[in-house]
Amino acid sequence: MACKEEKKANPKGKGKLMSDELPCLLSGNWFYEQAVDFEAWQQIEEWEKEARLEAREERGEVLAKWKEQEEERNTAITAR
Repeated sequence: MACKEEKKANPKGKGKLMSDELPCLLSGNWFYEQAVDFEAWQQIEEWEKEARLEAREERGEVLAKWKEQEEERNTAITAR
């Protein structure tokens, strides 16, 4: 029961516009604005996710180069 109350208190994301997935006729400015805002929010979330993945890949490439340089430095030190 505590878990259910916690979920209600801290919802993740904005959720769905139509949570029951049943067809219904919705019109009016308020609903249209909600739908546009929701789609914009989804697009922003997708862009942020792609940016995080690109940053992770770039960080991995830099780390790989650094490890190679560190390995070369260590072999040069031991060769002396």
